[in-house]
Amino acid sequence: MRRESDMYGQTRLHKGGSIDYFRAMVPTDLRSHFGKREIVYSLRTKDKATRLVRRASVEPDKQFERIHAEPAGSTC
Repeated sequence: MRRESDMYGQTRLHKGGSIDYFRAMVPTDLRSHFGKREIVYSLRTKDKATRLVRRASVEPDKQFERIHAEPAGSTC
């Protein structure tokens, strides 16, 4: 069983009732691109969320890096 203290090391892991959620803030300079301040969705689990949130973090981080690397003025 997961201890509540395990969640504190995962800044993108949040509890919503008994379900765990992934929650990532969109960088300020990319908010107009994404049209929102944060990315939030259910991990559909009550257990093993620490591992799942690490996996879920990969895709938004890749997107943020890719957009930052694009030349200014280009559109996606």
